[in-house]
Amino acid sequence: MIKKSERGLRVSRPTARRALGAGLAALALAVSAAGCGDARGATARGATARGVPLVAKGALTSCADPSAAPFALVRDGRITGFDVALLDLVAARLGVRHRVVRSGFETLKSGAALDAGKCDIVLGAMAVTPARAGAMDATEPYFGVRQALVVRAGSPITSLDGVRAEKPAIGVQENTPGEEWADGEDLHFAVLPDPGAQLDALRAGRVAVIVQNEAVVRQALRDPARKGLAVIAAVDTGERYAFWVRKGRNPRLAGLVDQVLGQARADGTYDRIHAQWIGTRRIGTRLRATGPAPVTSR
Repeated sequence: MIKKSERGLRVSRPTARRALGAGLAALALAVSAAGCGDARGATARGATARGVPLVAKGALTSCADPSAAPFALVRDGRITGFDVALLDLVAARLGVRHRVVRSGFETLKSGAALDAGKCDIVLGAMAVTPARAGAMDATEPYFGVRQALVVRAGSPITSLDGVRAEKPAIGVQENTPGEEWADGEDLHFAVLPDPGAQLDALRAGRVAVIVQNEAVVRQALRDPARKGLAVIAAVDTGERYAFWVRKGRNPRLAGLVDQVLGQARADGTYDRIHAQWIGTRRIGTRLRATGPAPVTSR
């Protein structure tokens, strides 16, 4: 049951989203069917590099919604970030430049940007979900996401066990693995629209703990304005990020991404990029997805 709190936060008692699985399955079927129509693509245009079809000659073109720092963001007027740096390696292997174009998130998650021939690959913290797997082809996961638990400095809650024992008011972002985790733990939580709203609610004392993507949290906590907040634990909810290519049309590109990133992990390049954008402490892990995450914040 969802109700309004006196402080204006939408508060949810522990109630699992029973209909979510069916809804995602239906969405996957709808998006997959939509992706079957005629669309301009790389092979139609005839551009290739080392046998890999590309939508534009001389460039690996990525689509991104640059609102997922540190994975994709705008800096000095251009889209950059962790994901962009990883795909720079793929472009270098192809011997072409890496061109990143801005796209609306709806066109990314549905595969519409790929089907329209706007880009070769989608980046930007795009988690593996049933709907996306029905509409696009995923590379191997390149980042395993954990959910960080954050409190104010000096909080009596200092561990995951403390959260479970005290059951404090928790701020979660709607329709994310963090919300699913809090629901599954039988915790009371306030639903907030985005990470910034969560951090603001925590600083103001409206919630005692927030749960959010660990990489996003650690990036946010670099801001001096967020001083006084601390991560006390991280939980692996099984969410995995992958890059995405057009359904059934570009297995060579997906395979090359896997090959290049595998080599980058082996020779230390991945760790250097990770340190630049996320921190020296390893957060992500290279794991094959054993199944799609049930929900995602992206």
